[in-house]
Amino acid sequence: MMLDHHNLHLLLLVKELRNPFMLKLWLFIAYVVSFVSLAASVGLLIQDALGKSGPSAWTGVAAMAKNSSENGKSIKLFGFEITTMTTTTSSDAAIISEKDFMGRKIKKGNRWTEDEHRAFLKGLDFHGKGSWTNIAKDFVPTRTSTQVASHAQKYFVRLLDANSNERKSARNQVFLIFVLKKQSILKKKQRILYIKLLFHWEIIKKVSKKVIMFQVLYQIT
Repeated sequence: MMLDHHNLHLLLLVKELRNPFMLKLWLFIAYVVSFVSLAASVGLLIQDALGKSGPSAWTGVAAMAKNSSENGKSIKLFGFEITTMTTTTSSDAAIISEKDFMGRKIKKGNRWTEDEHRAFLKGLDFHGKGSWTNIAKDFVPTRTSTQVASHAQKYFVRLLDANSNERKSARNQVFLIFVLKKQSILKKKQRILYIKLLFHWEIIKKVSKKVIMFQVLYQIT
């Protein structure tokens, strides 16, 4: 077979791919080429974006997105559609207030105060579980029935957790008492064993003395 220009390159490439390092190198080159081709097919490269807007490229993109969202439109960047929506931060939510249909000022987005919680407990004791509308109306007028129900759910969950922790603590105390009793029993057994050993040791010493006296008396070696 005649080796032309293309066949020679193919033969050299096959020989290079037998080397693991060269195989990884060619795979990396193929990945880079495919990535560049994908970016080019989208129609907007990063360099083009920086060239058009300069260092403040992302500020310009954000402004474009803001203007487009205000007009009810969206923009495309690198092939992805970008839309924006307005959100309220937690600090803003803490100062937002609204009025319900009865004209009461309702707190929204902030923590319950101790006075509100005490009033909630009184209402819970008076109306019982489930009467969140009556509790909100008669005892916690600064909260809606939905907020009272949510607070009640969290309150009952905390009660269950506290009871569970108490049961665990009680079980741990029972186990500790059991261990201490076992240790006390073991110590008593150790003391008894020690006394027995002393007693037997005294007997052994007395017997050994008698044996020595017997050996001396009868000159036994």
